[in-house]
Parts: sequence; C-alpha cells; structure tokens
Amino acid sequence: MISLDAKRNSLLDKNELAVCNKILAREIPKRKWYHKMKICDEIITPGFDWEALWDNTRAVRSAIDYRGKSVLDLGSWDGLWAFEAEALGASLVVATDCNSSWRSPIFHGIENFMLIREAIFSTVIPLWNVAPNQLTERLNVVTNNNPAVAGGFDIVHHLGLLYHLRDPFYSLSQARAVLKDGGTLLLETGVHTGSGEVMHLNSKGSKYYPDFTTWWLPTVDCCIEMLRMSFFEVVSHQMIPTQEATSRVSIVAKAVPPDNSSQEKALVNQYILDSSFDHGFGEAMLNRIPHAELDSAGVRNYYKKSSAKR
Repeated sequence: MISLDAKRNSLLDKNELAVCNKILAREIPKRKWYHKMKICDEIITPGFDWEALWDNTRAVRSAIDYRGKSVLDLGSWDGLWAFEAEALGASLVVATDCNSSWRSPIFHGIENFMLIREAIFSTVIPLWNVAPNQLTERLNVVTNNNPAVAGGFDIVHHLGLLYHLRDPFYSLSQARAVLKDGGTLLLETGVHTGSGEVMHLNSKGSKYYPDFTTWWLPTVDCCIEMLRMSFFEVVSHQMIPTQEATSRVSIVAKAVPPDNSSQEKALVNQYILDSSFDHGFGEAMLNRIPHAELDSAGVRNYYKKSSAKR
C-alpha cells in the first residue's frame, strides 16, 4: 500500500497537517468505502479487506514505469489506482466511472474520490458518468484538448471490471482504441480455473460468484486470446486463488499496432468480413486495420479454407 501524503508533507506544516488529519478522521467514518487507501500512517480509509487481491495487482504493476506517463483509470470508484498512479510519478491521470450515489445508495465513489483528491492535493482529473463502452466518444473532451494524450494514453487501468460487463470484448476494444501503440494495459479480473479458451456465464448471478453484478468468468487462456484479438500482446500475468472454481488474475499487456497485422490474421479475426461493425474500436482505430476488398483473393481463400473444414 502506497502512502498518498507526499504533497501534503511538502505543502503543509506540522500544525496544518494536524488540522487536515483531524478533519479526515471525522469525515472518513461517515462514508461507505470500497478501497483501502493509506493517506498517512495514521489514516487509512476503511475499505474492503482485499489487500491480498490488490497486492497481486501491485506485484504485476511493479514492472510498469509510471514516471511522466499519461494514465486512464477505468471504474475508479474511490480512486485507489488513480491516486497510486499519480504517486508513482504519472504526469496526467484521468479517473472515470459510471456509478454514483444518485444511481444506487451503496455507491459513494465520486464523493469519496473528491474528499481524498482535495486532502492530498491531487491533480487527478475526475471524469464521471463515463461507461467503459463509451471511451472513444466520451474522452474526446480530454484527447482533443491535451497534446499529451492526442495519440492515446500511455497506460490504461482495467481493474476489477471485465466480469461486471455484459459485453467484455467490446470494453477491451474500447480500451485499445484510447491507448497509444506500445502503450500498456493493466488488467485485473475474476477468471474460471478451467482449461481452454472458454467463457463461463455466472448463471443467475450465483453459479460461480454469489454476485448478481458478475456476468462472465473467462479462463486465463480465454482472457489472453481476447486480448490478442483486441490487438494486445500479453507481457506477464499472475494469479491468486479465491474459490474452488475461480481465481483472480492480473495481466500486463502491450498495445500492438494493427497495421502490422497480416491480412490473413485480420481476416481470421473477422474485422474485415463484417466491416459494418466497428467492434468497439472506433473509427480512428478501425481505419488502421488492414482492409481487403470482399472479392479479393485473400477473402476468397479465407472462404475456401473455411468451407473445406465444414
């Protein structure tokens, strides 16, 4: 757990720190917290006791250099990963989420986020009401106005999110669309411990996880293949067991340029054959994917090989 008080220590004297800590000690217990965040030795927000899970992500994250990088944190909630990215040296951090207390009384993310943001003198940019399947359209306010991210972010956090989505594949495409070529995706998700490239449905919200917000549990092999088909290359991953049939996995993946993909690979991925859909990549990204005319030799060969196997 990273202490988030570096700026406070440089900007406040001893008496001012004492006043700030007194205010936080009074305000923090009034709220519901998801994340445990260490403001200083005396003050830690009372989030869920999931340090083993989060430490697994931190261990994988240790290979990423955040210094001077731009970071997009999806599903930020109280802001743990956004604030830690800033503490690790990121020069620009944007935190997004689509949940708040006006939608459900258990969500107090934006209120908690803003309290901690002000208390630690953070410059993380909160961009709430941005769903993970709307990144290419909703982040224009940032990417169109900040040269640092005009070509995409250096790092995208996709943590504790994939299994909550009805369409997880689309979300990976959206994350790739807002990443620079060579950029880094830090992914953490629940997975099924089975083998093969299989996606398991958490039927009735209870088959694998007793959680109605958990839709899918892919195997690790399925995760890796989904990332490959979204123009990512997995660099490393690390698992931590949770229940009999499930685990959690943290993955570091590199964003690879689609224009280096062979036409054959693009055809197999089916981004050409149904070109009326953008698969979540957005227009700018889709225009870079190799294109073949529908009557080209490549397409004819694809259908020929495909038909022969049927």
